[in-house]
Amino acid sequence: TFMRGVMRSGAHVSSICISDGPMVNELRSMGIEVYVVFSDCNRVNNYSSKLSRFVCGGFRALTLSIRVRQRLQICKPNVLHVVDNSLAVSAMLATLQTRVMPVWEMSNVIGSGYIFDLNRKVYHLAFIISSAVIFANSQASAKSLSFASSRIHVLYLAIDFDRFSPSNVSPISRESIGF
Repeated sequence: TFMRGVMRSGAHVSSICISDGPMVNELRSMGIEVYVVFSDCNRVNNYSSKLSRFVCGGFRALTLSIRVRQRLQICKPNVLHVVDNSLAVSAMLATLQTRVMPVWEMSNVIGSGYIFDLNRKVYHLAFIISSAVIFANSQASAKSLSFASSRIHVLYLAIDFDRFSPSNVSPISRESIGF
């Protein structure tokens, strides 16, 4: 619905997706140009320790930021919109020394379970050196990145009134809305 709203305003919308899948198909069905970064995206979930996941995830984030940056140089968008917290650092790094503003739709709290709070320090560094704007979905999410309080805006989850209109109270099956 975010992209539909932007499209309704008359703006050209294209998307960079990390891997092929249902989201890519949905965006293309809406007439949105989609660039897929990895044809086979393997997340780092099979490593035993948090430290090894952190290190391997760091290499993946750097590779991703390089590929996204290459695409940004071709497309020259105004904004790089990121929803997945695990992709925020890559997006912020990809936009360095470009005129692209990273907009991070922060979907949940950034945990503190890593040794020396490394994960929050990485977010902090990426945030400091970028021009990112963050929209957190709650005060709790926003507070987990307390270092960035002046550039974090809380945008609570909402309802799409075109699909769920209070004046149109007809039964909707869970299947018809994707549940």
